[in-house]
Amino acid sequence: MTMTMDSFQDALLQACMDCAAKTGWSRMTLAQAAKQAGYPIEQARQAFPSKAHILLSLNAQADQAALQQAQEDETTPREKLFDLLMSRFDVLQRYRPGIKALMYTLPFNPCLSLWSGAHIALSMKWMAEAAQIDTSGLKGHTFVKGLIAVWFYTLRIWAQDKTDDLSKTMAALDSALGRLVKFPFLILEKPPLSAKKSSS
Repeated sequence: MTMTMDSFQDALLQACMDCAAKTGWSRMTLAQAAKQAGYPIEQARQAFPSKAHILLSLNAQADQAALQQAQEDETTPREKLFDLLMSRFDVLQRYRPGIKALMYTLPFNPCLSLWSGAHIALSMKWMAEAAQIDTSGLKGHTFVKGLIAVWFYTLRIWAQDKTDDLSKTMAALDSALGRLVKFPFLILEKPPLSAKKSSS
């Protein structure tokens, strides 16, 4: 049965992350991953022109999984953010060994770190807005910066979390969001604006 492009990209992404786990991110090549997985190299080139496109696909997959869980209900923005970010970690868990290899490489590759960081920043803006948090203006910009810090802090905990249910990751995320709440203008415990309007 012929794969769709989306299915092929998902399969190639898995092959790339498996290969990165074995050889390290720096030594992994798309041609090598495609060959080991038995995929046509010309289709691999079409799906992922560069290794950076692997990260784009991974990040988009994590965002999509999280945003599909977004709900407009009366839970607090903090609770929404917790669920959204844990949905992203659920996706990362599928590629855990490869992502850990990538994380090891990033400090030695400033260009890739900056490029990846820019896309994570965009993702965190989407997560905040999905949690019905206003990201406009100075306060919104500052909040997104804080959420980026929460994500990277929790990511480091996740990389070391050996529990089956990611309980350490969940505890770290909850704690980090709790610290974010302490900023006087980041009120994450109140119901979102839409909930206030519907109750009035």
